[in-house]
Amino acid sequence: MDQNKKAILAQRAKERMRMLGMNALQLSEKSGVSQSIISRLMNEKAFPSAGNLEKIAMALETTGSYLLGDSDACERRSLDEIKNSVRDQLEDLTIEEKAELAWFILTPVKK
Repeated sequence: MDQNKKAILAQRAKERMRMLGMNALQLSEKSGVSQSIISRLMNEKAFPSAGNLEKIAMALETTGSYLLGDSDACERRSLDEIKNSVRDQLEDLTIEEKAELAWFILTPVKK
Protein backbone atom coordinates (compact mmCIF):
# COMPACT_ATOMS: atom_id res chain seq x y z
CA MET A 1 0.00 0.00 0.00
CA ASP A 2 1.46 3.33 -0.92
CA GLN A 3 2.25 5.89 1.77
CA ASN A 4 -0.28 8.35 0.36
CA LYS A 5 -3.17 5.93 1.03
CA LYS A 6 -1.93 5.43 4.59
CA ALA A 7 -1.83 9.21 5.09
CA ILE A 8 -5.34 9.68 3.68
CA LEU A 9 -6.68 6.87 5.85
CA ALA A 10 -5.07 8.28 8.99
CA GLN A 11 -6.28 11.82 8.26
CA ARG A 12 -9.85 10.79 7.49
CA ALA A 13 -10.08 8.42 10.46
CA LYS A 14 -8.84 11.17 12.80
CA GLU A 15 -11.31 13.61 11.25
CA ARG A 16 -14.23 11.21 11.82
CA MET A 17 -13.05 10.52 15.37
CA ARG A 18 -13.07 14.27 16.10
CA MET A 19 -16.54 14.62 14.58
CA LEU A 20 -17.85 11.79 16.76
CA GLY A 21 -15.96 12.86 19.90
CA MET A 22 -14.11 9.57 19.95
CA ASN A 23 -10.54 8.75 20.99
CA ALA A 24 -8.38 5.85 19.79
CA LEU A 25 -9.30 3.63 22.76
CA GLN A 26 -13.00 4.16 22.11
CA LEU A 27 -12.49 3.42 18.40
CA SER A 28 -10.70 0.21 19.32
CA GLU A 29 -13.49 -0.84 21.67
CA LYS A 30 -16.30 0.08 19.27
CA SER A 31 -14.67 -1.54 16.24
CA GLY A 32 -13.19 -4.59 17.93
CA VAL A 33 -9.83 -3.78 16.30
CA SER A 34 -6.82 -3.89 18.63
CA GLN A 35 -5.39 -0.69 20.06
CA SER A 36 -2.01 -1.48 18.50
CA ILE A 37 -3.51 -1.67 14.99
CA ILE A 38 -5.44 1.56 15.57
CA SER A 39 -2.27 3.26 16.81
CA ARG A 40 -0.21 2.04 13.86
CA LEU A 41 -2.95 3.16 11.46
CA MET A 42 -3.06 6.65 13.04
CA ASN A 43 0.73 6.93 12.78
CA GLU A 44 0.72 5.78 9.12
CA LYS A 45 2.82 2.73 10.05
CA ALA A 46 0.37 0.05 8.95
CA PHE A 47 -2.65 -0.57 6.83
CA PRO A 48 -5.61 -2.58 8.16
CA SER A 49 -6.89 -5.75 6.55
CA ALA A 50 -10.09 -5.41 4.53
CA GLY A 51 -12.07 -6.85 7.45
CA ASN A 52 -10.56 -4.45 9.96
CA LEU A 53 -11.02 -1.53 7.58
CA GLU A 54 -14.75 -2.31 7.41
CA LYS A 55 -14.98 -2.63 11.22
CA ILE A 56 -13.23 0.73 11.65
CA ALA A 57 -15.43 2.35 9.01
CA MET A 58 -18.59 1.07 10.70
CA ALA A 59 -17.39 2.31 14.09
CA LEU A 60 -16.69 5.72 12.52
CA GLU A 61 -20.13 5.70 10.85
CA THR A 62 -18.61 5.95 7.38
CA THR A 63 -17.40 3.70 4.58
CA GLY A 64 -14.08 2.14 3.75
CA SER A 65 -14.17 3.97 0.42
CA TYR A 66 -14.34 7.29 2.21
CA LEU A 67 -11.51 6.40 4.60
CA LEU A 68 -9.31 5.38 1.65
CA GLY A 69 -10.01 8.59 -0.24
CA ASP A 70 -11.91 6.80 -3.01
CA SER A 71 -15.15 8.61 -2.17
CA ASP A 72 -15.99 12.04 -0.79
CA ALA A 73 -19.28 10.86 0.74
CA CYS A 74 -18.41 10.38 4.39
CA GLU A 75 -21.80 9.40 5.77
CA ARG A 76 -22.84 5.76 5.75
CA ARG A 77 -26.25 5.37 4.16
CA SER A 78 -28.94 3.77 6.31
CA LEU A 79 -30.55 0.52 5.27
CA ASP A 80 -33.81 2.39 4.70
CA GLU A 81 -32.08 4.84 2.34
CA ILE A 82 -30.58 1.95 0.39
CA LYS A 83 -33.94 0.14 0.22
CA ASN A 84 -35.69 3.27 -1.04
CA SER A 85 -33.00 3.84 -3.66
CA VAL A 86 -33.25 0.25 -4.90
CA ARG A 87 -37.06 0.37 -4.82
CA ASP A 88 -37.04 3.51 -6.99
CA GLN A 89 -34.74 1.83 -9.50
CA LEU A 90 -36.79 -1.37 -9.56
CA GLU A 91 -39.82 0.53 -10.79
CA ASP A 92 -38.08 1.02 -14.14
CA LEU A 93 -37.39 -2.71 -14.67
CA THR A 94 -39.56 -5.02 -16.73
CA ILE A 95 -41.13 -8.09 -15.10
CA GLU A 96 -38.54 -10.29 -16.82
CA GLU A 97 -35.69 -8.14 -15.50
CA LYS A 98 -37.16 -8.25 -11.98
CA ALA A 99 -37.43 -12.07 -12.21
CA GLU A 100 -33.83 -12.34 -13.38
CA LEU A 101 -32.67 -10.06 -10.57
CA ALA A 102 -34.62 -12.09 -7.99
CA TRP A 103 -33.08 -15.31 -9.32
CA PHE A 104 -29.62 -13.78 -9.11
CA ILE A 105 -30.15 -12.60 -5.51
CA LEU A 106 -31.62 -15.91 -4.34
CA THR A 107 -29.13 -18.23 -6.06
CA PRO A 108 -26.39 -19.38 -3.67
CA VAL A 109 -22.84 -18.54 -4.68
CA LYS A 110 -20.79 -21.64 -5.52
CA LYS A 111 -17.23 -21.68 -4.21
